[in-house]
This record gives sequence, C-alpha cells and structure tokens, in this order.
Amino acid sequence: MYCCGPTVYDDCHLGHAFTYIRCDLFRRVLDNYCGIYVLMAMNITDIDDKIITKAKQTNSDFKSVANFYYNSFIEDMHSLNIMSANCYLRVSDHMINIIDYIKHIYKKGFAYIGSNGDLNFDFNHFIKTFNITNSFGTDSPPITEKSLGKKSPKDFALWKSAKAGEPKWHFVTHDGITFSGRPGWHIECSALAQTVFGNQIDLHFGGIDLMFPHHHCESCCSHAFQQTDDSKPLYSWANIWLHSGHLILKSEKMSKSLGNVISIKQFLSENSANILRLFCIRTHYRS
Repeated sequence: MYCCGPTVYDDCHLGHAFTYIRCDLFRRVLDNYCGIYVLMAMNITDIDDKIITKAKQTNSDFKSVANFYYNSFIEDMHSLNIMSANCYLRVSDHMINIIDYIKHIYKKGFAYIGSNGDLNFDFNHFIKTFNITNSFGTDSPPITEKSLGKKSPKDFALWKSAKAGEPKWHFVTHDGITFSGRPGWHIECSALAQTVFGNQIDLHFGGIDLMFPHHHCESCCSHAFQQTDDSKPLYSWANIWLHSGHLILKSEKMSKSLGNVISIKQFLSENSANILRLFCIRTHYRS
C-alpha cells in the first residue's frame, strides 16, 4: 500500500486525521481479518513552496521547519493510534532516486524544458503516444499563471528551477543540460512508489482532493516511465485506488486555505481519539 503523506509546513488538522484513520482501518482489516500482511510506504513532502514560505516567516531554514512539523505529524499519528508506515519516504532523502526517475522520462521524450527554465511533462505528446482517452485531464483547462513557460496548461512541472535564495539540488540531463532546483510535487510520489514497490502497487490511498490533479499526474509519470503498452489503462499501475472524502464543517470543506481548521492536537486536548475512529467505522467505506 502506498499512501500520500503530508506536506510538513504546519500542524495536521481533523481532515488529515480522518484520511489516515480510514487508511489505518483498511490496513487493520486486511491484516487482522483477512490474514494479509500489508507493507505500507508513505511519502513526506519536506521541500515545497509552503515550507520555504514558512521558513522565511519564522526566520528559519526549510530543514528546521520540515523536521519540526514531521515530528508533529508522527506524534499526531501515535496519538490517534494509527499504525506507523513501514517506511516514511522524505523527499529530500531520496533526491537521487527522483532525479534519475525524471531523467528517464525526459530521455524518452515525454518532457521538455520550458521558457521559464522548468522541466515540464509533455501531456499532449504523452496521450498521442499511448492513445489515451477516457481519463481525467484530457479536456482543456483554463490558462493561468501556472501555464507560463509551458506548451499547454495540461503540462506540469517535473523539475522546478530554483529562484534566488531557495534550496536547490543539481540536475544534469542525459544531453548535458545542467540546471538547479527541486522536484515538482506530482513526480515525487511516482518516483518514490517505484523505488519501493517497482511497477505495481496493490492499494493506493489518499484524500479525494488528490484524485485530480495529483493522482492523475502521478499515473501519467508512471505510465511514461514504464513505457506501458496501450493494453493497460492509464491508472492501472495501482490495482485499487482508495480516496478519503472531505471533512465538512458547517457546510465547508475543512482546509488550511479556508482557515476553518481544528488541529488534531486541539481536538485531542479535550476528546478521545476513539471518537474520530468511531465516526469512520460507522460510515460504509463506499460512502
């Protein structure tokens, strides 16, 4: 099982709690009732725009911010009686694997260097090569600021060139082009899952908000990396996809961007973690 983990720039809230409790329930049922031992990997995004912003706000560095909130996340998972993953894959610890993965996609012709210096996934070339239809993302999204320097707004960054003062790693392409920066978000999970499990995952778990674009883009990367033939659908690198629904608070999704969050620590200071687990158990998983 591969589960998308947090971006560690702040304390986790109850929306995260429900996602990881639901994942834990599946894992425990498979183990305790079905006799199936589950090997679980989870990524930890410890380098990201939000982490860099938090470091600037706190006059710190990205590693200190990421370490602090990673430890906070692990503490929250223990407080919620959630089994630890067999391996937590911190992006900064696996940069060589991620770079090699991106190089492989670029060498196969599914990526290009945009005018903004980023290495982008070439989505239109990808769907023509594999004759992909009936998937998310094949319609025409609006052109936004994120589209600048790209052939199409459907394209996404595999490697982002570093801005002044940002942390950076060195990337050298197979044809000798060198530029410094860091991975895009979507490629991280594809590369890390491939590192641990190879070409196939039994279960892929994450929040419903990750279905598109994150899991869609992950699947594109995996498909291109593996050079999967047309007989396999785009999302088939995971046998089963499981998505946890949003936590709704007063008719709104609980999210940091909306500012309506209740942190796990705040909730547990007054309530038992079993209350949250009972909420998850009483709802059928298909709902």
